Amino acid sequence: MNKWEYKVVQLDKVNERYAYLHEEELNKLGEDGWELVSTSIVIDEGDTTFTMLHLKRIKKE
Repeated sequence: MNKWEYKVVQLDKVNERYAYLHEEELNKLGEDGWELVSTSIVIDEGDTTFTMLHLKRIKKE
């Protein structure tokens, strides 16, 4: 049975202007074996909006 490890990545600026930076980051994570499993949008107390990415990969033994 596979064991998993998890990672949460916060994207502070989510718009077209910064999209290429997020693509580069996600491509690097994919090369490292990380798979995106879910996303969530969070609004903190100061009305700042950011996106959380939840990733997993098979744990290296």
